[in-house]
Amino acid sequence: MDTRTRLISLRLAALGLRLFSTIAPAIAGRCAAHLWFTPLRKAPDEACGDLASSSSVKVIGGLRLRSWGGEDGPLVVFVHGWGGRWDQGAALIRTLVAEGCRVSAFDFPGHGESPGLSTDIAQWIAVLKGFDFGPAPVFVSHSFGFTAVANAVLDGVPARGVVAINPPLGFPFFVEAFRRRAKVGLTVVPHLVRAIERLVPQARALTAVPVAALSRKVPLLYVADLNDREVPFALHRQAMDTLGDRFVTTEGFGHNRILGSKPLLEVVREFAMNPAGFRPSGFTHTVTSPGPGPKALVGDDGIEPPTYSV
Repeated sequence: MDTRTRLISLRLAALGLRLFSTIAPAIAGRCAAHLWFTPLRKAPDEACGDLASSSSVKVIGGLRLRSWGGEDGPLVVFVHGWGGRWDQGAALIRTLVAEGCRVSAFDFPGHGESPGLSTDIAQWIAVLKGFDFGPAPVFVSHSFGFTAVANAVLDGVPARGVVAINPPLGFPFFVEAFRRRAKVGLTVVPHLVRAIERLVPQARALTAVPVAALSRKVPLLYVADLNDREVPFALHRQAMDTLGDRFVTTEGFGHNRILGSKPLLEVVREFAMNPAGFRPSGFTHTVTSPGPGPKALVGDDGIEPPTYSV
């Protein structure tokens, strides 16, 4: 199924959900759970053709692990987020290879050039645990990719360090973000949650990333943009309090454009070369309050975060 056909199918399914959410919320919840596990497949970035052609490729479990740079450099692995793909990290890959690093990247199942239509957090963690990256890498993870990386590292995957970029945190956030994207009513939420947990019993626990525990195990650099309209800055308050000067803020780049921003490239380059000794004094933007941030969890509707329990 090509990207356009898939998009049309998902939009028709979402329309059906909105109709059923008022007359049959239980049915809508079960159907919504299938959409929950079905990412939109992002088209390749045509400007990254040179990176695709110059990479060495190892196929593991049906997934292509692409690598660049010499064998002797520090290893860095870029991990994309939900609905993303490896070439979103193109600027990071170019920067780190120029610095002498060996960089690897891949697409999770149901994303980019990888097979499959649906996926879930448990599968993402299994993919990371199944790859043999070689020497312990620095994982540079964007958005939902951090959720998978954090769980994998806490469960024993070797790492020299972890970078989290605009990570969403917590099952309630994911549920409410999905509900607003699908435009379904609150009556659907309990049925959606039950259906998700039937399919992935650990979904709630696996999306509740213990940032403090991870930071005690490996060096952790956490980067959040003040103008991220997908993940409100207020969600990062606990990480900000926990990590101190390893919590770095940017402003004006948003959720995805941050990946090509000069401030991020600089701070990740410094961290990747020496995670344990990294001191980000030249990069930090001191923040004492999250401020107003984006109006909504998703979109521009001005709705406050959910007040119901998930």
